Amino acid sequence: MSKKKVATAVVEALRNMGVRHVFGVPSGGWVDYMEALRTTDGIDFILATHEGGAGMMADVCGRLTGVPGGLLRYFRAGGDQPCHRCRRGVARSFADDRLFR
Repeated sequence: MSKKKVATAVVEALRNMGVRHVFGVPSGGWVDYMEALRTTDGIDFILATHEGGAGMMADVCGRLTGVPGGLLRYFRAGGDQPCHRCRRGVARSFADDRLFR
């Protein structure tokens, strides 16, 4: 029996929910997710140079297509520090909740 990796299951679930684009700045901890995005048809990864830009791109993707964009952000020592860089794009998406109805 072949075991599916968690990353593959997550990427396939996102694709099945309609997400077609995932934006972000990956790090070493995301290697399995990057590989799953690379090998799964119907969902693409778009590299950003900054987490805030990735958050905004995911938000605009949802606004233009009506389908939420995914956001992949790195994690590092110090906990959730980079999250503040993504918050504007994520907050705008939640403020305009038509994507989540």
